[in-house]
Amino acid sequence: MGDRTSLVPTFTLSDGAGVYVGDAEQVSGVSAQDFTNPVAYTVAAEDGEEATYTVTVVKLYYTATLIGSFRIGSDEAAVDREARTITLVYPAGADVDLKNLVATFTLSFGATATVNGVAQVSGVTANDFTGVVEYVVATEDGSSATYRVSVTKETQSTGIPAVAAENAVKVYVAASGTRLVVVCAAGSISRLRIVSLQGSVLLRQKYDGLSAREEVDIASLAAALYVVVVETSEGTYSSKFTKN
Repeated sequence: MGDRTSLVPTFTLSDGAGVYVGDAEQVSGVSAQDFTNPVAYTVAAEDGEEATYTVTVVKLYYTATLIGSFRIGSDEAAVDREARTITLVYPAGADVDLKNLVATFTLSFGATATVNGVAQVSGVTANDFTGVVEYVVATEDGSSATYRVSVTKETQSTGIPAVAAENAVKVYVAASGTRLVVVCAAGSISRLRIVSLQGSVLLRQKYDGLSAREEVDIASLAAALYVVVVETSEGTYSSKFTKN
């Protein structure tokens, strides 16, 4: 809704009736009124009977200040709306320039986002994520919330290990060709991710940490060589596998 001081209503009347605001006859779709305060419309019938309608126009504001989703490229970030933090971690060695990344995000209806006072456009505006970036989400009524966005790369010790312990992790593609079997000799499996040789995380899985053997659905992966990174109760290990 725009300026309430000059709004043009459209209305219908009974046959032969006229409508007035004060002494001014009103024409549907033509006559403008100031609706900053309630306006009394008097409807007069041909037989002289009158009825007065009080019209009140209220502007509603959307007050929600949420970031619904946040991703960079195809990589989804973890959004904690209670803590108002957003986290995205790339594996060590990933070909990502943290100084120039474009985020794609969704906001509450009617909300806008700024970074250091600069308006943010989803999928368009680039930012330097070498440090924490604060997104301020604001609404028309003045409500606002600040989300702290952290985009980082894992260090080598928590990313893809340079050398995996011998026989610590064994992986093989099942006969179906659509499932990867992971067997860990060093502790139970808590997390697993499959990474391309270029460093892009293609799949993530989280487990209850009670089993040393897990299976992963890899039907969506193209035929290629991949690295599987396995986090266990004893450490983080990696191994390569080929999907044909």
